[in-house]
Amino acid sequence: MKRPVLLACIIALAVSLSTQNATAQVTAAALSSFPDFLKVRAEFLSSAITAAPATALSFKPRFRDTAAGRVRVSVEAAGGSLFVLFLLERDGGY
Repeated sequence: MKRPVLLACIIALAVSLSTQNATAQVTAAALSSFPDFLKVRAEFLSSAITAAPATALSFKPRFRDTAAGRVRVSVEAAGGSLFVLFLLERDGGY
Protein backbone atom coordinates (compact mmCIF):
# COMPACT_ATOMS: atom_id res chain seq x y z
CA MET A 1 0.00 0.00 0.00
CA LYS A 2 2.91 2.36 0.69
CA ARG A 3 4.44 2.05 -2.80
CA PRO A 4 1.39 3.33 -4.75
CA VAL A 5 1.07 6.28 -2.35
CA LEU A 6 4.78 7.04 -2.63
CA LEU A 7 4.60 6.77 -6.42
CA ALA A 8 1.60 9.10 -6.51
CA CYS A 9 3.45 11.64 -4.34
CA ILE A 10 6.52 11.52 -6.60
CA ILE A 11 4.37 12.03 -9.71
CA ALA A 12 2.49 14.91 -8.06
CA LEU A 13 5.79 16.56 -7.07
CA ALA A 14 7.19 16.16 -10.58
CA VAL A 15 4.07 17.70 -12.13
CA SER A 16 4.14 20.55 -9.62
CA LEU A 17 7.82 21.32 -10.30
CA SER A 18 7.24 21.16 -14.05
CA THR A 19 4.31 23.58 -13.79
CA GLN A 20 6.29 25.98 -11.59
CA ASN A 21 9.20 25.92 -14.05
CA ALA A 22 6.90 26.62 -17.00
CA THR A 23 5.22 29.47 -15.10
CA ALA A 24 8.61 30.96 -14.19
CA GLN A 25 9.71 30.81 -17.85
CA VAL A 26 6.52 32.54 -19.03
CA THR A 27 6.87 35.21 -16.32
CA ALA A 28 10.53 35.82 -17.19
CA ALA A 29 9.68 36.11 -20.89
CA ALA A 30 6.84 38.55 -20.18
CA LEU A 31 9.04 40.72 -17.98
CA SER A 32 11.91 40.75 -20.44
CA SER A 33 9.60 41.88 -23.26
CA PHE A 34 7.75 44.45 -21.11
CA PRO A 35 8.99 47.94 -21.99
CA ASP A 36 10.61 49.85 -19.14
CA PHE A 37 9.77 53.54 -19.22
CA LEU A 38 12.46 54.52 -16.70
CA LYS A 39 13.35 57.74 -18.54
CA VAL A 40 9.68 58.72 -18.79
CA ARG A 41 9.05 57.89 -15.12
CA ALA A 42 12.11 59.89 -14.09
CA GLU A 43 10.91 62.87 -16.12
CA PHE A 44 7.56 62.96 -14.29
CA LEU A 45 8.79 61.89 -10.85
CA SER A 46 8.32 65.23 -9.09
CA SER A 47 5.40 66.55 -11.14
CA ALA A 48 3.16 63.47 -10.92
CA ILE A 49 4.56 60.43 -9.11
CA THR A 50 5.78 61.98 -5.84
CA ALA A 51 3.83 65.23 -6.09
CA ALA A 52 1.37 66.39 -3.46
CA PRO A 53 -2.15 65.18 -4.27
CA ALA A 54 -3.39 68.64 -5.33
CA THR A 55 -0.41 69.03 -7.68
CA ALA A 56 -0.78 65.52 -9.09
CA LEU A 57 -4.49 66.05 -9.75
CA SER A 58 -3.73 69.15 -11.82
CA PHE A 59 -1.28 67.18 -13.98
CA LYS A 60 -2.38 67.30 -17.63
CA PRO A 61 -1.84 64.18 -19.77
CA ARG A 62 1.44 64.19 -21.65
CA PHE A 63 2.74 62.02 -24.48
CA ARG A 64 6.26 60.72 -25.01
CA ASP A 65 7.81 58.68 -27.81
CA THR A 66 9.86 55.72 -26.60
CA ALA A 67 11.60 52.78 -28.23
CA ALA A 68 8.50 50.68 -27.43
CA GLY A 69 6.10 53.23 -28.93
CA ARG A 70 4.16 56.30 -27.86
CA VAL A 71 3.26 56.51 -24.15
CA ARG A 72 0.49 58.56 -22.54
CA VAL A 73 1.24 59.71 -18.98
CA SER A 74 -1.73 60.81 -16.89
CA VAL A 75 -2.98 61.00 -13.31
CA GLU A 76 -6.42 59.72 -12.38
CA ALA A 77 -8.32 59.61 -9.11
CA ALA A 78 -10.50 56.71 -8.03
CA GLY A 79 -12.06 56.72 -4.60
CA GLY A 80 -9.42 57.96 -2.20
CA SER A 81 -6.48 56.95 -4.40
CA LEU A 82 -4.44 58.57 -7.16
CA PHE A 83 -3.01 56.57 -10.03
CA VAL A 84 -0.20 57.63 -12.33
CA LEU A 85 -0.81 55.82 -15.61
CA PHE A 86 1.79 55.03 -18.25
CA LEU A 87 -0.23 53.73 -21.17
CA LEU A 88 1.39 52.37 -24.30
CA GLU A 89 -0.41 53.29 -27.53
CA ARG A 90 -1.99 50.34 -29.33
CA ASP A 91 -3.86 50.70 -32.60
CA GLY A 92 -4.22 54.45 -32.07
CA GLY A 93 -5.71 54.12 -28.56
CA TYR A 94 -4.46 54.08 -25.00
